[in-house]
Amino acid sequence: MIKEPLTSVEMKIWRRTAVYTLFDRTRNEEILEEMKVEPIDEKLRRKKLDWLRHVERMNSNLMAKIMLNCRPNGRRPLGSP
Repeated sequence: MIKEPLTSVEMKIWRRTAVYTLFDRTRNEEILEEMKVEPIDEKLRRKKLDWLRHVERMNSNLMAKIMLNCRPNGRRPLGSP
């Protein structure tokens, strides 16, 4: 997962919006609390869980449910394609 680059880009934007510089030594948690926002990685995690719960409620013959529960057997060939 790309949590670290996503968080650093998000915090760079929030730091500018809150008019802080890196020299102010303000923690990320303090900035997020001041701006009253939720970290983007938490939003993404919540949306993924919502989608997973949605798919679990689907009929078993729908493609999304089949793809979620699919466990392919066999092996991939070794070496370069």
